[in-house]
Amino acid sequence: MTKKYFLTLIVFIGALYSTFGQCLTPTNLLATGITQTSATIGWTSSGTTTQWEVLLLPANAAEPTPNNHGIIANTSPYTVTGLTPCTAYKYYVRSICSPGISSAWTQPLYFTTTSAGSCSYSANIYATQTIPTSDLFAEVIGGTAPFTFQWTLNGVIIQGATSQNLAINGQGGTYQVTVTDSANLTTTATITIQGISIVANNDSMTVYPTSNTTVNTQTVLSNDLLNSYPIYNYSSVILTPLTVPSGFTINPNGTISVLPGTAPGTYTLTYRICAVQSPTTCSTATATVTVANEGFVLKAFIDTNNNSTQDPGEANFNHGQFTYQINNTGAVTLVASSNGMYYIQESNTANTYDLGFTIDSNYSSYYTVTPSSYNDISFVAGSGVMVYNFPVTQVPYSDAVVNVLPHGAPPRPGFTYQNRIVYINAGNQPIASGTVTFNKSNTVTITNISQAGTTPTATGFTYDFSNLLPNEARSFIVTMQVPTIPTVALGNLITNSASIAIPVSDATASNNTSSLTQTIVGSYDPNDKTESHGGKIVHSSFTSNDYLTYTIQFENTGTYSAENVRINDILNAKLDETSLKMINASHAYTLNRVGNTLNWHFNGLDLLPSGKGHVTFQIKPKPGYVIGDIIPNTASIYFDFNPAIITNTFTTEFVATMGVSEFGNAIFTVYPNPTNGSVNIVSKDNSSLINTVTVTDILGKTVQTKTVNTTNTNIDLSDLSSGIYFAKVKSDNSESIIKIVKQ
Repeated sequence: MTKKYFLTLIVFIGALYSTFGQCLTPTNLLATGITQTSATIGWTSSGTTTQWEVLLLPANAAEPTPNNHGIIANTSPYTVTGLTPCTAYKYYVRSICSPGISSAWTQPLYFTTTSAGSCSYSANIYATQTIPTSDLFAEVIGGTAPFTFQWTLNGVIIQGATSQNLAINGQGGTYQVTVTDSANLTTTATITIQGISIVANNDSMTVYPTSNTTVNTQTVLSNDLLNSYPIYNYSSVILTPLTVPSGFTINPNGTISVLPGTAPGTYTLTYRICAVQSPTTCSTATATVTVANEGFVLKAFIDTNNNSTQDPGEANFNHGQFTYQINNTGAVTLVASSNGMYYIQESNTANTYDLGFTIDSNYSSYYTVTPSSYNDISFVAGSGVMVYNFPVTQVPYSDAVVNVLPHGAPPRPGFTYQNRIVYINAGNQPIASGTVTFNKSNTVTITNISQAGTTPTATGFTYDFSNLLPNEARSFIVTMQVPTIPTVALGNLITNSASIAIPVSDATASNNTSSLTQTIVGSYDPNDKTESHGGKIVHSSFTSNDYLTYTIQFENTGTYSAENVRINDILNAKLDETSLKMINASHAYTLNRVGNTLNWHFNGLDLLPSGKGHVTFQIKPKPGYVIGDIIPNTASIYFDFNPAIITNTFTTEFVATMGVSEFGNAIFTVYPNPTNGSVNIVSKDNSSLINTVTVTDILGKTVQTKTVNTTNTNIDLSDLSSGIYFAKVKSDNSESIIKIVKQ
């Protein structure tokens, strides 16, 4: 009975307190009388509180939660004893207003105990993970506050650099900070920062001038590098022409204009580029331009005024394929060009050509081409380069596209690896603003994002972009850390995904999301071929509207620049070559297709030693694929006249189910998978209880959470849309992520 009355009293006091007052957090924390083993701490408390709880922790300990408990103090100030000399501590205080009712913890106050001699302490310097580095921060471990700071660069004092942070804005060199504490003891820390780097690579290109129009080449900036990355934003560099022959102009965006009437031949131009952030950081390169004099030029362009002539300001159109046939043999060559132009060298007046241009099927609702073909045309002697225009008219529309692509080495235990996020305005109207969302696998952690201005989320980050112009592509690199074995195992799969959203109606919703599944490997070849599904596809989840997405990566592993690069891919008979479409490429290219044989040409690339490139394309399997079918794909890469480098053979298998966990150590079984409704998850270790199951969609959004505390559970997915989901299963001593296919 007494216990009942006591509990009633507690409830009454708590209700009374919540009605007539608040339990206020103490303020004005201090620490005085600090010795080797003790310190006197104090605080200010409002109200009538007469009892407090003090939590003393090492300086680097985690923040406390409401469930943490300290020691009871009935007075302020309060002396803590039993401390370790020369050690950094922090303490928190909260008010105890009545039994069971306490305030929030205060913010911490830090102090360091003393020594009979002097306490040594240290400092570390941390750099921002932006490229280039923008700021440095000095972390002090130990010592007695307050501290003063003095920074130097390459041994020279930086005037005014006396705070804990230092803005360096990409300037490289050796930085040192000297820290002095209140006891006049000093310590130093040093860091070396790689500054802004810029590399201008040589270019080789061919132009086809006509009698009455200026012809522009591709930009010489397409293979140049700023901070080891391609230059996507031309305004980030200053381009200065150095030597320019008569009849040529190097424009600020790097294109070269060739005036009409320029004589055929080979011309050399030189230019210099400097970083806007560091105008003294520069590099020089040479552009070799060949002016052709005989043959045909095929040009597809947006004919805004419907006069069938490409006028100044009318952009080339590359969402289609040129076709040509010689002498009506029936052998048709299809050509995809990154710049909407294709040159056929021809001087034989006896040959006849059928020329055509076909708009890619996914763009045919918004564009038409008239005329779309020229039949039985021949070269006219003495006419130079004959131009055949394919004028394209358009219906206004918006279409934002995002792709997650491999970038360099695949994931390896203990190493970092990278994905490239490419977002594109595939429409013909400017996109004023939008948001790219990246969601990483729970297996990895993000260590760097090359794009500044991202906002972190629980599963990755978002990035808000602006003013994305028609046909403009931008990209950035995400670097992620892979755990070591046994946290991961060779053969585990890692899936990352991205989405893009714009405030206006998007014509094609299916390209607003993208995912990439990669296998954890122990070693790798830089010349490789991969497919985004990771090697296995659940047959029931793959429809006639879905594509396989292949990426071929190449690297010049030689000791001298490769002037030309060619990739040859003979498609497997199970792939439908007519469904092929290009997604992305690292450099300007032409793609020739004859039947199921593909050849990408990167002419005049001048790829430096260790220079890298890639192509990404999509293709559908032919109808009739069944469970157990395997589609292999291999590519051959040619650097100049060297023997081919043969990539790995990447195989894609259609399977009935993904089975058990792809990320953990297969300690849980899931069935049925795929499922029409629910799945069962069972722990293989009967002594290990499943604590929680969290289900997320492919974009990382949590759609269901369940507390279990048994060795098996049933998860009902019947209310979810068809697609791919991930179940994070936590037990007492392990965690796994299981891929589930909902039909």
